[in-house]
Amino acid sequence: MDTISPEEQGDPASDPERQGSSLATEKSWTVLATLGFGLLIFISFIVVQNVSVWFFGYTLALFDPGIDWGMSLAVGAGTSGILCTALVLLVVFLRTPQVARSFLALKSVSLRTMTAWIGLAVVIVYAGDQLTSLLGRPNVPEVIVQAYLTALYVPLFWFSIVIGAPLFEEIFFRGFLFAGLSRSGLGVIGTALVTTLFWTIIHSQYDSFELSLVFGLGLFLVLARIRTGSLYVSFALHAVMNLIAVIQAMLEVASRNSG
Repeated sequence: MDTISPEEQGDPASDPERQGSSLATEKSWTVLATLGFGLLIFISFIVVQNVSVWFFGYTLALFDPGIDWGMSLAVGAGTSGILCTALVLLVVFLRTPQVARSFLALKSVSLRTMTAWIGLAVVIVYAGDQLTSLLGRPNVPEVIVQAYLTALYVPLFWFSIVIGAPLFEEIFFRGFLFAGLSRSGLGVIGTALVTTLFWTIIHSQYDSFELSLVFGLGLFLVLARIRTGSLYVSFALHAVMNLIAVIQAMLEVASRNSG
């Protein structure tokens, strides 16, 4: 599996441009700056999510009083995902335009690297499903099945879960927060654990077993981001894993309807 080679990385100490970028990043994105802006972004995320759910829920309820969890999830995740991703990009590019792309790890990788990591993600999801089955639990959490059943407008649900949610979660947790905090005393490993724990906590709709799987998947995503040096990889993996979950929910709903 491809990772960043020493030749690709270069030696920051012998590269004035890379050294200057590193110093600019450390000066602008201190721990306090990262936490401060991170808090503002996360509060904005919560506000946008709730306002969008209320506004669209109220409007759509005029036509269909049966609007429920699935539609609320789709609207909230889709709207907050797009708008708050834009907010992260705006904050970083306005504050440190010269190092914004490197700070957020917006770096392309080869098709071979991307394909290898996606293949590994599929294997890990399969292994998680097998463990879940061995424990006598359903592979698809009931909360996801109910969300799909009450999505009302299914294309929006697919977009929000497969694209919208991973977009913000990756650029915020494994992009912005990871980049800012990994330079602190936490180091790379500590930051990986803290950001993954925080990411797991926001998935409060799941039970303890499901949250343990979410935490494990989060560690895999941050590992991919570290090993490849690219946020594009972790986003693609996140999107693929969510796609698999939605397909499983669709099949489960179809099975119940046919039964």
